Amino acid sequence: MPRRQNWALTVGLVALVTSAAFENLAATTALGAIGRSFHTTSGLSLVLTSYLLAEIVGVVTLSEYAKARGPRSALRIGGLLFQAGLLLSALSPNLWLLVLARVAQGLGGGSFGAVAYVVINDHYPTEDRPHLFFLFSMAWVAPSLVAPGLAGIVANRFGWPWVFAMVIPLAVAASLVTDRALATKGARPPVAFDHHRLRRRSGLSMLLAGSIFLALWTLSAIPHYALLALALPAGALGAWSLWHLLPPRSFSFAPGVASVVPLRMLSSMAFFGIDGYMPLALFRDRGFSLALAGITLTIGTFTWTMGSYWHSRVSTPERRSKLFRLGIAVTAVGAAANGVALGLPHASGWLAVGAWSIAALGMGVAYVVLSVSLLDVAPRDRLEESSASNSLADTLGIALGTGIAGGMIAAALAAGSAHGVAVGLAIDAAWSLLLLMVCYRFAPNIQLRTAQGAGGE
Repeated sequence: MPRRQNWALTVGLVALVTSAAFENLAATTALGAIGRSFHTTSGLSLVLTSYLLAEIVGVVTLSEYAKARGPRSALRIGGLLFQAGLLLSALSPNLWLLVLARVAQGLGGGSFGAVAYVVINDHYPTEDRPHLFFLFSMAWVAPSLVAPGLAGIVANRFGWPWVFAMVIPLAVAASLVTDRALATKGARPPVAFDHHRLRRRSGLSMLLAGSIFLALWTLSAIPHYALLALALPAGALGAWSLWHLLPPRSFSFAPGVASVVPLRMLSSMAFFGIDGYMPLALFRDRGFSLALAGITLTIGTFTWTMGSYWHSRVSTPERRSKLFRLGIAVTAVGAAANGVALGLPHASGWLAVGAWSIAALGMGVAYVVLSVSLLDVAPRDRLEESSASNSLADTLGIALGTGIAGGMIAAALAAGSAHGVAVGLAIDAAWSLLLLMVCYRFAPNIQLRTAQGAGGE
């Protein structure tokens, strides 16, 4: 476990991650109540994607700021943005103000994980770091046991704004504990502040987030099909921004980092696009209560954790690609069965829950394989850059997957389907299977074939 002199800092960092995880799980569960309040379903994808795309800007900008000005200042800014976003979300009178509030949350919440890496590098010895990363993973598991069910009950009894408001005390307490702990560590050695690099990378991240948001908004605007003409130039602009944010050859699928990064994005896109809407589909189209629909997230997290734990028992460096393929294959089976269960209007919602728990089991294996593989293959002198690229690809994959699934749902609703959310996710399952096939095809490349050329460079 982390050393005693770091216990307060450890508690603060884990609490920050817990507050962001709790809010994400609770907001996903509350989507049904938000849609009912604002009389919309197709626009709900923006509630999820706005946070994720703002997180991209937070990750890039505040991690750069932390390197030069220190993590304490960066976490102060991130914490204030996250807390302000929670308050504004609770007070939002319409969907668009809620989306803007979620942007503030994403800017702040995106800094927690990214800046935590800087803190860990500064204050934790190498032998303590694996334990801390385990605690970070548990910071997601623990809220999954409480947040979905609690959010459903709170949204039903008191209204969805209280789902955001109830996170504020935890977020404030986490920020105060972390700030006080960092104050005892002394000032960070001064580092030259590269203003040009900060402005350039911040600008690129905002351009990426804005262009992808525009492209995904056109999907949510279906059946106004004329707006789809904006999707192609917006997507092209986003691709150009991403190309300049990531290291060269990041998407070449060469052995090493150049395969780990795109496979992280594609696998996240395939899984989380469906995962984010499962409670909404079960609530709207299968008659589940909000609390019961939210518990499906708990079940998925439990099977994901089982997959991750099994991987930790059997994993060796030479078996990485085989385990990744196994995880992807299990995920594909679960996603296909989930698509069938959702596509059949009279099928029990519990069939979909069982199928998706299988998909989560497989992704629990595949996801952690990629995390460990990155440490195996990234050049030692570029580990920080490789980790940032991996985090960016992960967040972008989740945002794209969520937005595309939202477009599928909007199309199904526009076609007059009485079970539009479930049918949209069933259609999206076919797209997810295609992405998983690509992941399966390039799985061998997550391992280096020679001792030279780390990262496929």
